[in-house]
Amino acid sequence: MSSSKSSPSSHTIQPGSDGGSSVVLGKGESSLAAHSAFASDFMQRVASSNPIQCSGPEMRDTLDALSSVVATLREQTVANEMAYPHARPIQRPGPSGYGLPPIQKAVEMIRIAKTGAGFIYEFILARNFSDICLQVYFSDNFSEMEFIIVNAGLHSLFEDYSHHVPVEEKAVYRDHARMCRANLETALSSLPLHLPTTTDAVTALLFGAWHAIELSKPYLSWALSAKASELCQTLSYHRIPDTDNSDDAKFRRFLFWTNYFLDKCLSLRLGRA
Repeated sequence: MSSSKSSPSSHTIQPGSDGGSSVVLGKGESSLAAHSAFASDFMQRVASSNPIQCSGPEMRDTLDALSSVVATLREQTVANEMAYPHARPIQRPGPSGYGLPPIQKAVEMIRIAKTGAGFIYEFILARNFSDICLQVYFSDNFSEMEFIIVNAGLHSLFEDYSHHVPVEEKAVYRDHARMCRANLETALSSLPLHLPTTTDAVTALLFGAWHAIELSKPYLSWALSAKASELCQTLSYHRIPDTDNSDDAKFRRFLFWTNYFLDKCLSLRLGRA
């Protein structure tokens, strides 16, 4: 038996763990911000080395203006840069009319998911998957990304475990897997062009990309992994300092290198290397 759950036709999309309003855009060494910072530093060094010639009011005004430009560029946030200034706020409809496997079965799957080959098993080791499940099962204020993560993870677990249960129980576990698969594919197919710049969004896209590979749809997987790669770069996952050994940093490195591996494999598969 499945636990039928239906959320309101429009529910509140919660921000991800990155706090999109305060995430600063990741910029490489060829960006305008980097060039402006170089020019500002260069001018400051010149002024410091020759204070007599560079002490005039015009030069000071120029240096102050350049420093102001650099500061503004450095403080650009995702929330400001990725928003249309004249767009009217709308509320996207959330998942509705879906069913979920019984919570007892979901808990059972998470408890026994100690070993296995697949993205879900590595994810469980790095993140508290059970907390995300509880959010989706017992709250209407969950994000689309959390919905995708939960259904992708449970689909993998139920499908894998169905191969290790007695024959008379296989049908039950496969029914649960099919239910989660339908939820997952429905949610993935309705994702908008502009996704939240969050860790949850990257995770959901990677779950979707792996699922597309299981469906033998490499082009679909490429589309999802390409978007995940874009978000990883925007969030500067490729620039996390080696000295940062926090759990969040480790998890973001895990997401980045998972996406990198997926991207290279698909590049070879599709002749885009």
